[in-house]
Amino acid sequence: MNLRPWIPILALGLLGAVPQQDVEPRAAEDARAFLTSWCRAIESEDVDRVIHLYEGSPEALVISSLGAEYRGPRDIRSMYVQACQEVDFLEVRFEGLEVRRRGSVAWATGKLHAKSQLRADETRWKLAVRATFVLVREGDGWRISLEHASVIPGTDRVQKVVD
Repeated sequence: MNLRPWIPILALGLLGAVPQQDVEPRAAEDARAFLTSWCRAIESEDVDRVIHLYEGSPEALVISSLGAEYRGPRDIRSMYVQACQEVDFLEVRFEGLEVRRRGSVAWATGKLHAKSQLRADETRWKLAVRATFVLVREGDGWRISLEHASVIPGTDRVQKVVD
C-alpha cells in the first residue's frame, strides 16, 4: 500500500494529537507578553510601532471582525493609519487569552476588548470580539502572521458608552 498521498493527512492528525505538556507552556509566556505589547502599541497610536509587530511578508494577513482583509505590510499599515485618524484608542486588552506554542510558531485566542473615542464627535465606544493570532518567530522576537477577529455570539460587537 502506498502511503505517500496520505502523509499530509497523517501529519495533521499527529500534530493534533500532541499531548498538552509538549506545547512548551513556559515558552508560550513570551508570546503572551508579545500580545500584551501589541495592545500597548495600539493604545500608543504609533503606526510604526504597531507595524513592526507584523510579519514583513506579503502573506501577513489581518481579517477584521467585519470580514475585511488586509494582506501584506502596506495594506495592514493603511488599515492602522485610517483607524488612528478616526479613533483614539483608550484601552486595549485581552480576556481569557489562551496561548500555545510549538517551536517557532505560536497561536493565541481570546476575547479582545477595546475602549475608544471617535475623533469626529468624541463619542466613546466599546468593542468586544474574539481574536485569533498566529505568531511566527523572526529574528529578535515574535511577529504576527495572521490576525482574525470575529463576532462573539450573543454579544454586541460595538456598544456606545453612555456616561
